[in-house]
Amino acid sequence: YIGPDGGSNEFIVRDQDEISQISGASMTGTTVSGIVDDNDVAVFITGQRHDDTASSTTDRGLYTTEWLSASDTPNFTRGDGTGTSSVSYAVVDFIGTNWTVQRVEHIYAASGVDETETITAVNSANRTLLHIQMRTASGNLDEQGQLVWLSASDTVTFRLQSGAGISSQVGVAWI
Repeated sequence: YIGPDGGSNEFIVRDQDEISQISGASMTGTTVSGIVDDNDVAVFITGQRHDDTASSTTDRGLYTTEWLSASDTPNFTRGDGTGTSSVSYAVVDFIGTNWTVQRVEHIYAASGVDETETITAVNSANRTLLHIQMRTASGNLDEQGQLVWLSASDTVTFRLQSGAGISSQVGVAWI
């Protein structure tokens, strides 16, 4: 952010780190201090890695995030909790008055079709930022693709790649 302190578009990167996991489907990052409003925090994934070279195990390194306001920590969840993987992230506190943050999670029911989630209406699609994440319990490459878009001011649409099997795929959109 380049602007005046206290400006209406101000945001602060409160934490950035890379953490590793040997096993388990969920892990938390370190406690973050200085958060102004837990409702306006987003946890961005800046990189993900799984150390196995087999193409059938790529799901072990695909994470979705959430902000745990009770403990001021980011939480990371993957679909397959085996094998060593790492995720790098940034915790961003959108403190300016122009920002409103929403997180919507979508569990896929079918592939190749539009599935929607209702959100609090945004005031303009041209001023809306989406940060998309996905996790799955399948290592098959054709089950790891998704399209996500703002289809109306109060609707986010998710589409899993056509032909993908349903293996606990979960999409997350930070809005």
